[in-house]
Amino acid sequence: MAREILLGQLAQAEQHVAEGKAFIAKQQRLIVESERDGQDTAESMRLLEAFLLLQQSREDDRARILDELAE
Repeated sequence: MAREILLGQLAQAEQHVAEGKAFIAKQQRLIVESERDGQDTAESMRLLEAFLLLQQSREDDRARILDELAE
């Protein structure tokens, strides 16, 4: 694949990873606040687990692009 295309994909993957990290941190804060307030956090925890799986996928995609660039 052309290096320019891979670099564009890498930039997008980096953005997705950063956005995912921020979203996960926000969700974690919401869970802590909800627990502190005595609220049920079961649904929030399920969402966090889904976000973590998505984040792993995003990080795997970034790693794949980096591997392709290294070739």
